[in-house]
Amino acid sequence: MPFGINNPLPSSMRSECKKAGKILASFVDPRQAFGPDKVIPPQILSNARGLAIITQFKAGFIGTARFGSGIVVARLADGSWSAPSAVGTAGAGFGGQIGFELTDFVFILNDAAAVRAFSQQASITLGGNVSIAAGPVGRNAEAAGAASLKGVAGIFAYSKTKGLFAGVSLEGSMLVERRDANEKLYNAKVTARQLLEGSIRPPPAADPLLNVLNSRVFSGNVNTSSDAMYNDIPIYDDAHDNVVWEGRTGHGYGSDIQDIIYVLLRWWAYAHSTMWPKKSLFVE
Repeated sequence: MPFGINNPLPSSMRSECKKAGKILASFVDPRQAFGPDKVIPPQILSNARGLAIITQFKAGFIGTARFGSGIVVARLADGSWSAPSAVGTAGAGFGGQIGFELTDFVFILNDAAAVRAFSQQASITLGGNVSIAAGPVGRNAEAAGAASLKGVAGIFAYSKTKGLFAGVSLEGSMLVERRDANEKLYNAKVTARQLLEGSIRPPPAADPLLNVLNSRVFSGNVNTSSDAMYNDIPIYDDAHDNVVWEGRTGHGYGSDIQDIIYVLLRWWAYAHSTMWPKKSLFVE
């Protein structure tokens, strides 16, 4: 199935990299997406200066609450990819809001300014600190059209949503650097700038993501009329990777509505400093 359930809760960087690799493959490989007309164009991928890959959960009744987690990675001057940096999202909104959404996002960072926004600031607001626009789609997207869009947006946004949301929200999305998660992975206090500028080599935990980023479709040397250009992208199924949360390890929650609602309840309890519900997110 081209869209499964991914964990929006802040997890270890090892889990985040596995999740990011699975999400990214579903946006760039027709075999794991909804077909060749629903993938990010190879030209956009080959020209990307960086990517942010995030899962966000949003729910509301009158107002909204949202939270999520993911990673940011940058392309270095030699064409290789930087070590990933952890990010989180959180916030609230107002307006006529009923329902829930679980959304996977891939943000293509088109220029150096967009990468700097992620690397030099503790938090950024998409659409505020940097311009953002819906990106072109389709394996054979018109090159001239894609180039013209790139000139007016520092970031292209792509998303896949599971759930139902009714109403209009006035909220923006703020992304915050997760320095604690970075410190645990790299065993040192490191900044997003150090990571995205290539001061630290990518660790083995980043391999599930790098295996996708180092595939031919990101290189620019591909024949867009041939399906063979995708055959070096790892195939990810819908089995959920183990996640780490609050020091415990176990299988991520399932894909049914009850589990989605429980995630909201758990976050709501956390936000209000109350006791957690007794049900566990994990298989003990």
